[in-house]
Amino acid sequence: VIGGGDWALDRIVPDCMKAWSLNKIVDIRSPQATRPWQHVLEPLSGYLALASELKQNNQFHGEAYNFGPPADQNHSVRNLIDEMAKHWDSVEWNDVSKMHHNHEAALLKLNCDKALFDLSNI
Repeated sequence: VIGGGDWALDRIVPDCMKAWSLNKIVDIRSPQATRPWQHVLEPLSGYLALASELKQNNQFHGEAYNFGPPADQNHSVRNLIDEMAKHWDSVEWNDVSKMHHNHEAALLKLNCDKALFDLSNI
């Protein structure tokens, strides 16, 4: 997501909501790119599970874990915008991918296998 047009974005969901509530057009970079979308409470539940396990057993002390959405839940920026658009009357956005030459990964994904394996008994 990028600024420079009608609306500048740093956080896609709140910034799109703010722009669209003001009938502004949002510039989107790489709408086909996928991201590991998740609500802030989802990884928090992973951290709480890890804390609970560490309280019982310190075998995982100092280990690093990724907490994220299931591997089969991989959605593009465009999917997210289309879902948000279902709840707004006035949604406009521009694909500005060709205007920007910065390399951006088309696929971002978290490997959460270690957390699923080590913490699955909780």
